[in-house]
Amino acid sequence: MFCHEYDLSLWLAYLEKRLDTTTIHTLENHLQNCPLCLSELLELNRISTRMSVLSPTHNPSPPLVDHFSLVLQKAQEAIDTLFGHLTPLPLPATRSTPSTPWQYTSQSLQLTLLITPQETSFSLTLSGPHANFSLWGEKPIFHGSIQDSLTLTNLPPGTYTLITDKGKLSFSIVL
Repeated sequence: MFCHEYDLSLWLAYLEKRLDTTTIHTLENHLQNCPLCLSELLELNRISTRMSVLSPTHNPSPPLVDHFSLVLQKAQEAIDTLFGHLTPLPLPATRSTPSTPWQYTSQSLQLTLLITPQETSFSLTLSGPHANFSLWGEKPIFHGSIQDSLTLTNLPPGTYTLITDKGKLSFSIVL
């Protein structure tokens, strides 16, 4: 950090040779008596020099692009596995009545949830065949296989986790 006498923009103008001769002499005299500003200016010059070799059109190497693309793909797969692809129909803010159900489809888990609110609980219908399926709330609720669909009723509001052979999905119900 430069001392309080001169601000960063002035030192940048000095490095870029955008100052008049009088201001340059004033700054150079200051540098002879201020080791803090001298040290900061040398560091700023080092950074500026390194950055000057980068061009705005610098393209990363193909292996770096491939690696980055793979990392993004793995991150998206992890997000899909953990959260699924949720599409509420209709949106909670546009429900016409409190009993209007929500439908969520998780493509990665290959299942569809139909959540129907009731007075103080909700029912959950799961569609999609799964040989190994578990539903957890505060405790285990169901473990087994689903042929076509499974309906669970009188579930209290809370946080739930579905676990299948394809991954898991967590969701919360607030009535």
